[in-house]
Amino acid sequence: MPRNESGHQLKLSGRMAVARSAAAAIKRTVLRTRAWAAPQVDNAGKFLQRSAAPKVSAMLSSAARRIEPAKTRAPRQPAKLALGGAATLAAAASAVAAAARGHRKNGTASDTTAPDTAASDSQETSTAS
Repeated sequence: MPRNESGHQLKLSGRMAVARSAAAAIKRTVLRTRAWAAPQVDNAGKFLQRSAAPKVSAMLSSAARRIEPAKTRAPRQPAKLALGGAATLAAAASAVAAAARGHRKNGTASDTTAPDTAASDSQETSTAS
């Protein structure tokens, strides 16, 4: 057993050296194993994407179709459809009318001889003379 300068046995430090050596060896082994395993895992992932994944996806889709309950047709309600269509048509017509009124009031109408404009022009010329 090794001894230090004072003659005491170095049991602990010798064991520490062995432990350090073992730790370094384990670290090298782990790194070597990881370097080998990384491409293996990558190849396995690519294989699964190409071959197994489409099969699993098809099986899941098939199972979902079998599980899903049959679709029932909702009864048609022509009265509600007609009422909804009429309401939509009325709303669209009122929006068009409001837009047309707004254009006339702002003077942005394309026809400059509108009845309102012509009447106001004739009043201005009669009061100015």
